[in-house]
Formats: sequence, structure tokens, C-alpha cells
Amino acid sequence: MSTVPATPNIPMQAAPWRRALVRSLWKELRAVRPLAIGVFVLAAITSVALGELLEFHYNTAIGNQARLWGVVAFFAAALHAVGAAAALLAGEREDGADQFYEAVVAPPATIYAAKVLAIVASSAGIVAAMWLAATVLGNSGALRAFALMGGDGGVWMVWLGLVWGVLAALLCPQPLLAAVLGIALASIASHLLVEAAYHLSRGRISSHYLDGIWLYLPATLAVFVLDAWLGVRWATPGRTPRRAWWRRSSVASESEGETTACHGSVSCVIDATAGDALTAHRAVARAGAAGAGRRERPLRSAMLARLAWQTWQENRWTLLAAIVVGVLLIPAVELPLWFVRDQGANWLPPLPVSLLLVPALLGAMAFRADHRRGSYAFLDQKAARPRLTWLARQAWWLTAAVAIAAIVFAGVVGWVALQARSFLTEHLSLTHWNIHALDTDAARALRIRAATEPLWRAALLAWWGWLAAYGWGQLCSLMVRRDVLAGFLAAFGAVVLCAAGWIAFAWDLSGVAFLAPVAVIAVAVSWWAAPQFLARRAGWRDWLKPLAVFGLAGVVAAWALPQARLAQVAQNPPYEHLSLANATHAMPSAALAAPKEHERAAGAIETQYRRAASDILWEIDALRRVDQPYFTPEERAAAEAMVAYVKEHADQDEPQGGRAGGGFGGYGSAFAGDELGYGAEDDSNQPPHPFYADEALWYATQSTYGVDLSASNPEVAPWLRLLEQSQVRRRRAFLDAHQDVIKRTIEISRAPQGRLARSPKTWELANLMWEDAERWMQAGDLDAAWQRIATIARMFAHTLRFARTIERQEQLALEPCQAFREVLGHLIPRWAATDGQTPQRLRAAALDLLAVEAVFPPFSAAVIADYGHLRDVASGDEPPFWIDRPPLWPKGKRPQAYHWTGQLELLAQQFSWERERSLRAAELLTADRLDFAAGVEAAAIDMLTVRRVCRASGLWQPLTLLAAADPQEVHWSDTAARQEAIEQASTSYLIADEWHRLQDSFGRSLDDDLAMQTRRRANVLVLLLAAYHLEHGEYPATLAAAVEPMKDAEVPLLSDEGRATRPFTSFSLADPYTREPLRYEPRGFDAALTANDAIAGAMPLRAGTPLLWSGGSCQLEPAEVEQDRGANTDELSYPRPRYGNGNRQEGKALRYEFRYPANAESFGEPRLPSVIPLPRLDDSLAAEESNADEGRDPTTQPEHEPQE
Repeated sequence: MSTVPATPNIPMQAAPWRRALVRSLWKELRAVRPLAIGVFVLAAITSVALGELLEFHYNTAIGNQARLWGVVAFFAAALHAVGAAAALLAGEREDGADQFYEAVVAPPATIYAAKVLAIVASSAGIVAAMWLAATVLGNSGALRAFALMGGDGGVWMVWLGLVWGVLAALLCPQPLLAAVLGIALASIASHLLVEAAYHLSRGRISSHYLDGIWLYLPATLAVFVLDAWLGVRWATPGRTPRRAWWRRSSVASESEGETTACHGSVSCVIDATAGDALTAHRAVARAGAAGAGRRERPLRSAMLARLAWQTWQENRWTLLAAIVVGVLLIPAVELPLWFVRDQGANWLPPLPVSLLLVPALLGAMAFRADHRRGSYAFLDQKAARPRLTWLARQAWWLTAAVAIAAIVFAGVVGWVALQARSFLTEHLSLTHWNIHALDTDAARALRIRAATEPLWRAALLAWWGWLAAYGWGQLCSLMVRRDVLAGFLAAFGAVVLCAAGWIAFAWDLSGVAFLAPVAVIAVAVSWWAAPQFLARRAGWRDWLKPLAVFGLAGVVAAWALPQARLAQVAQNPPYEHLSLANATHAMPSAALAAPKEHERAAGAIETQYRRAASDILWEIDALRRVDQPYFTPEERAAAEAMVAYVKEHADQDEPQGGRAGGGFGGYGSAFAGDELGYGAEDDSNQPPHPFYADEALWYATQSTYGVDLSASNPEVAPWLRLLEQSQVRRRRAFLDAHQDVIKRTIEISRAPQGRLARSPKTWELANLMWEDAERWMQAGDLDAAWQRIATIARMFAHTLRFARTIERQEQLALEPCQAFREVLGHLIPRWAATDGQTPQRLRAAALDLLAVEAVFPPFSAAVIADYGHLRDVASGDEPPFWIDRPPLWPKGKRPQAYHWTGQLELLAQQFSWERERSLRAAELLTADRLDFAAGVEAAAIDMLTVRRVCRASGLWQPLTLLAAADPQEVHWSDTAARQEAIEQASTSYLIADEWHRLQDSFGRSLDDDLAMQTRRRANVLVLLLAAYHLEHGEYPATLAAAVEPMKDAEVPLLSDEGRATRPFTSFSLADPYTREPLRYEPRGFDAALTANDAIAGAMPLRAGTPLLWSGGSCQLEPAEVEQDRGANTDELSYPRPRYGNGNRQEGKALRYEFRYPANAESFGEPRLPSVIPLPRLDDSLAAEESNADEGRDPTTQPEHEPQE
């Protein structure tokens, strides 16, 4: 088409609209081709990178590689629609190429339609090219995945990009700003429509794009109509909106005869004012050989000043527009990311991508004016030096970027300063710094440093990331002539730099070492390549040089990254000069060697335990072994009579299929006439259904559908008694059949280095010993019963050997084995109170318990076991805690990370240096916990600090720092070194979850371990107190009187090397929470005692119950409490008469409950005290209580099991 303006006096015949449409469409496709190719290349690179690095299938929306390619394809097509609209509409207006349409004899609507069709066709071409690339790379089902992504919002996203991109391009004359504005408008407007649809529907639809299509589609169609109206006006000759000053300048340049050279370019008009000063440089260049060098310097500065002035004149409004549009881009980018996360995409990390888009956008516009038509020739004609031009452009744009960064940084610093007090308080509360025992300047400095260092590191990384984003943007602006494509490349680089900054923050890397070089290299490369690219003489070799520089920088960074990560965790941690124990203990790696040897030796004992447990038979098989029937004829008749009675008296309105209608539907069995549901043969040894063994007895203990099956019913009582006897007979026969297993287990448990895995078979074996102990206690053979009880205690100790802290915590809090709970609870006091007991037997049993106490591993052994687990995870021998691997996945399948926090763990798993760093970090992190545990065991830490740590729910700071009670013993450099070492080691994300779980539960684990020690020591004291009571007829006034007869005794230890003993006095029976004797009340309190009033349903101890107790980590004390007596309150404490003439009197009933002491701090989680009731070996207290109650029968007093 001709570019000669049409003569208005000569009418021209309009070309056929079809031919005009085809020719215009071909022209627009050629114009948009470079942008489409660039977007396709970026999209393909992104898809390949995500497919290789993020193959973990984070979300169902990215279920496979084909879907991933589909998501990227439609997203790239939407961005291309915005960029193509800016290039075809705003780009032609900026270059003055829209005057071409004044000479084209074609309808304006045809010209506009050709541009829209070109945008649609090129966007569809990108999607098709991405589908073809995905198919070629072997992604099966690509066509179906692309169709699914298109119907799930992909086509709608491209439509939004087209509509809003065209509108922005028609309103904004700058192509790059128009593209950015189009993205911002599409994002913000679509989210406003989402919220409007949600509120207009009153919450009846979800916040999803396609759910509100009834509102989105009319709104976008209205915008599309507006685009068409503006586009037709834009393509109409004489109606194109232009600035008035631009028209005047254009006319002035035409009058000077420069229209041909400038082609109406804006830069040519503005640069003409600087022509004289720039042309003077040509004379200086010619005079250079004649010795006129002295005049070169001032002329160079003058030229630089004129170039700077030219840059300001041309770009001042563009700079302001770029800042405004950049600010709008922040919510435009963050809103979609927030929406995607809100829809459940937790795999997407919270990257502040918009933070670096503003400097990247400013950098991408630095050399925008130099790439426009006529600018190269103009600068060459004026003999402007390329590097001076480069410096003039950078002076303004870099200054603007730094100024904006300084303003943002100052605002953030001001906000942090205003919020510093509250933020610091919150941070210290969350990290439990307020349990620190020190209140020195060093301690306060460490607290402030712990709270402010993350903010400071984030601010520095953001600053260097800002400069790096600008450097990358200005390099794209220099090397890429298409400003829209340059803007897309700059934005892509900003996203990459943001991810790099996020990883640098997570990995505790220096921004100076890993982000600042990007800015320096980018600026240096652009300065180096300025002559070739600004003079438009760049060849393919000039492109290879910057790529080679960045490639070399990438190699250096790849080498420096592992070294920096390994250097953060020293091989020799700073623990030699700060140890809480009296003697410096070994590091975890050395301490782990001995337990590993013992663990291998204990494997044989564990095998013997496993074989003994495997010999336990089912009850029916055990009955057959001892020739006992499951049901005798009398028992069978009682069961049949029970069922018949239920059928006869059950309510007819109850649903069928339940237990009342003779059917045991819940268990899949039923009584059927005379067959009892388990066969027609009259075989007394025939077992019932596996779930039916005692259903008849269950009937006898429940009130089923209104049928009275209690012992008070005279019709049912004989059957009930017979069925109970049947159950007792079967259990005794079961125990008789396993006496060989019980005896073997007793012998196996005597091994000092035994190990027993926690499993259902283990619990079954321990429960077997417990049942047999109960039977011998009822039979009066206390020696045989004690053998079983001591065996349970030894088995319990063996389950704790080589157990980690979390497993030890579960032993007390969540132990599913009834036998282990009983041996820590009431089994030993009940055995001590059994008739026929002797003081000698009780004291011998106390020595046995102390021998078992020597087998119990200390808490430091659990810390060492934790270290072994961390090493196994770091070396890859055990899977990390965060792995979510479905059982049906192949063994070689890579693990999943459904949340963004798991991505760092996945990333760490791919690099060998992270495993080495995790091994070092495991040693350093465990050394701190091991030092604290050894200090507790060596009594080197004050108990106030120990109790505070026990109450803490999370400890993220060095434990040894918390325990340093004497400021003179702590050197500032050692403390700061340990603080920094632990903070850096905690970023080993391969073991991060394991470490956080261990550190967070350290206080609770220590508290549970001390509580377990309290119960074990209390059991020894219970036996000694019972022995004293049998000798003197009452409990002693003090615990020392009960322990006095044992001071010269020797404890026979469990040993494989013959008989070994240890003095009784070498064992501690003190309260682990105070290192003082346990609290002791030989005659109990004069009112009921509630363990803790915060526990609903806590059973109080009756008044006068002798007891031992420990206040626990909270150091709770019993206090008198008055409570209103309700009409139906069951009075458990009655120190004084409350009844008269059979009528209940109003008044206050006293009771005791544990509360914080008045002068004690209540920080941390409330923990229960340990309360151990002593056996009531005579009836004196009960007689006193009976005499105190007038008119009340003491036999009706309900008995309650004491409870903590």
C-alpha cells in the first residue's frame, strides 16, 4: 500500500472490502509475527522447566504434563492478545504509522477487523504451536488436555485479554504501557466482576470465574462494542486522536523540510532542538587528529547534558505514566495469585511477584525511544556517541527506579518502626523468649536481633532484587527492538528474580553475593553492547557475547551456591566453650556410636520377644490345648434362655436387625433358634462367630430396648451369674495354656540391654502378663504376681530403649497398652495392699523396681535417638515426614508436595550438598538439645528453668541460652555464635519438618519424661511406706522414716556379666521437678481433693486418703475451695456433719483442688500434677468417717478410682 497521503480533491474508488481485509490481515500478521514467536518460545521454555522441576503434581488442576502445557499455552495466548493489541494499535500511533491509513482506500471497519482477526489468529496459533510441541515431546492426551483447559477457563482468559487489551491500546499511546495497562484492567475488572456476581447472587454461587458467566459475558461484550466504536474512529482518516502539540511540532518540521527524514516521529521533532549541540561533536571528531583534544572534554559534557535534556523532554510523561501503571500492576498481579490460592492451589508459594515488576517495567522502557523509526539515523547524523547516549538514558531511568525504591523502603521502615514494639512483643511471645532466665543487656540484644533480623534480611534482598530487576529490564530494552516483547521478557525475568530472592531468603543466602551481581552484569553488558545495538549494527556475534557472559555467571553461581550453603553450618559447632554439664559431653555423632552397638546387641532380645508373642494363641485354640469347651451345656442353655427372654420382652417398636430382635446385626451374627447362630452341630467346642464370643454377656450388662437384664432381675440373675462364670473359666484356661510363654517372657525380660518394639503383639504379650498377675493376686500367691508385675515394668523399660522423644511422650500420654498404664498407675499399690503381704517382700520388690529403674534410658538417650533419625533422613535411609506417597504409586515415583512449604524440601532432596548440610545441621541442632538434657540429668540447670521449658509449647531459640543462669558464665561471643549457628542450621529443609516437630515438642517431651520418673519413684516409695505401715500400724510422719531401713541395702542390677549391685543411696527418690522429696500427706486432707478443676469430670479423692504428690512443672498447690451445694450433688468430702433429721441442710462444702501458688508465674500451658494415693491398709479412717456422718449409711458412699 502507498504511504502517500490521499489528495482530498481527487475522489478515489474504494477497493473491495474482501481484498482490503485480506491484504490488511496479511500485513498485521507480519507485524505481529516477532511477538508471537517470542511469546511461544517463552511459553515453551516455561513449560519444559516446570515439567522437569515441578513434576510433583502439586494440584489436581495440573494433573499431568499435558495439562501443564495447556495451562501455560492459554496463559501465554492471553498475554499475547494484550501485547499484540498494544503493538498493532498503540505502536502504530506512536511511530506515526497510522497515517498510512489515510492513503488506504478501505473501510475503517475493515482495517479494525483485520487487526482484531490478526490478534485472534496469532493467539490461536500460539495455542496450536504449544499443542504440537507437547505432542512432539511425548505428552499423551495433549489434545484432550488442551480442550479441557480451554473449556475450564482458557478461552475465557484469552477473550478477556483481547477485550481489555484492545481498549487499553486505543486509550494509551505508548505500546508497553498499553500492554501493562491492558493486563491491569483485565485482572482488576474481572475480579471486580467476580465479587459483584457473588454479592448479587447473595452467596448462592461460588467465587469462581465461570459460575458468574451471566454477568461477565454481558459486561465484556459491552467493552467489546466500545472497542469496536473506538477502533473504527481510530482507523478513520482525520479522526485519529493525536496531541495538539504533536500536530504543531509535526507541521513545524514539515515546514523545515524534515518530514521525509523523521516520518512524523516524535523523537525526531524533540531531538531537533538539540541538533546544534550534537552536530558540534562532528567537528570535534574531525579536529581530533589536529590536536584539538583539549576541547573534547567540555564538548562531551555538553553533549551529555543535551542528551539528558532530550531524554527528559521525551520521556517525562512516559516516566510518570510508567510509575502510575506500575502501581496499578501490583494489585493486577497479586489478585489472580490470591484467587488461585483461595481456590485451593496451596502449591503456589506466596511470592511477591509484583514487587519487582515495577523496576523491570522502568528498565524495559529505558531505550524505547532509541528503537523507533528514524532515531538511529538521527543520532548517527548528529555524531552522538552511543555510550554517552546510553549514559544519558540510564541517568534518568535508573534515578527514577532508585528514587521509587528509596520511597518504598522508607515507607516500609517507617511502618516497621511504628509497629516495632507490638511486633517485637508478638515475636518474642511466639518464640517463647519470655521464658529466658536472663535479663541482661546481652540477652535483650539477642532477643531484638532474633525479632528484627528476618525483616532486615528481607529488606536487603528486596533492595538488591529491585536493582537486579531494573538491570535485567534495561538489558532487554537495549537488545530487543519490540518494546512490548522487551516488556514481556523483563516481566519474565522479574518473576525468576523474585523466585531466586525467595529461595535466597529461605536458604539464608546473601543478596550481595547472589542478586547484586545480576544487576552489575546486566548493566555492564548493556554498556559494552551499546555501540552495536544503538547504532543498529548488531550481528549474531553481538548476541552471543551477552549470552556467554550470563552463562559464565550462571556457572560461577552454581559453584558458589553449594559452598555458601555448606559454609553456613560449620563442621565444628561453637559448643566447646559453653556446656551446661559439669564436664564437656561428646557431640551427637560420637554419642550415637555406643547406642548403635547396643542397638545391634538388643536385636537378639527383640527377636525373642517377637517369637514369644507369636506363640500366643487365639482363645478357642488355647481352650482346645487344655481340653476346655468354649460353652458347657449349662452355659449354652443360659445363653439361649437369655436370648429368648430378650425376644419375648423386647419392645416391638424398635427397629429390626438390631440386638433386640435376636439379631446381632452390628456384628454380623444372630441367634437362630437352637443353633445359636454358629452351626447346627451340638459340639461344645465349636467356636462362635469371631465377634460373638461374649455377646450374651454383653446383653447381661446392658439394658436393651427396655429389657431389664441387670442382676437385680431375679429371672435373669442365674443366667447372668452363669455366663460371668463362663467368661472367668475361659480366661483362666487361656492363661493356663500360655504358662510356658509367660515363663519365657519373664526370663527374656531380665536382659539388661533388651529392646521391645511397640506393636499390637507387644501389647498383647504385656496384657497377658498383667492378666496372670491379677489372677495370682486373687489366688494369694503374691510372689508369682510380683514376678509378672516386675516383668511388665522391665518390658516397659525395654520399649523406651532407643525410642525417640516423641515416642517416649506417647508412652505416657497415648499408651494403648493397658498393662503399661497399670504398672505406672494403681497395679503396684493394689499389690502392696493385698492380704498376706509382708514388709520383707515389699522391700525386696522396691529393690526390684530400682533395678528396673537402672534399665530405663535417660532423656538424653531419646535425644540421641532423635539425632539418629535425623541422620537417617538426611542420608536418605528413611523417608522424610513431609513425603505424601500414595501406596499405589510405583516405588520410583517422585513424592508429592501439595503445599508450597513442601517445595523447599523437594528442592533440597534434589541436591547432594543439601544432604551433607543436613548431616552437619543435625549434629549442631541436636548438640543444643543434648547439652540441655545432659545438664538436666547432671543437675547443672536450675529447676525454675527446667519447669519453664517443660511448660513451653515451642522453643525456637538455643536451649542452652535459656539455661544460662549466671550471666558471668556466658560470654557474649559464644552465645551469639550459638544463636546464629542454630538459626542457620534450621534452614536445612530436608530435615526441617523433623527438626521443627522435635524442637516444638521438646518441652512437652521433657515434662512427660519427668512425670514418668515421678510415677516410678513414687511406686518405690509406696512399697516402702506400705512396709513401714505393716511394721508400725500406721504411715510414717516423714518419707525419711520409711527410707531409713534401706540406706545400707544393695540393689541387684540386671547384668549379663554375673551378679552386679549398686548402693540404694545412689538412686534418687526425689521429686524430679524440684530435686526435693515428694510431697507427702500420711492422713490425707480433711476434704475431697480434685486433681485439676479445668478437667471436666475429674474424680476427686475422698477425704482422709493418704497420698504422695508432685506439683509438676506448674508447681500446683492444693488449696481450699468453697462451693455451693446443689440439691443433687454427691458429697464426697464430709469432714463435719451435714445432715440433720434426714433433711439436707444448705451450706458450703469444702474441697481441695490444685492451683497456682500466689507468688508463682502462670506462663505456658497448664500441666496436671502427679497424685499417687497410698493404699488404705486399715479401716481406722473409714470408721472415723462413718462416725462423722449422722443418718447416712457409709456403705452407700460411691467408690471412685483416684485419677490424676
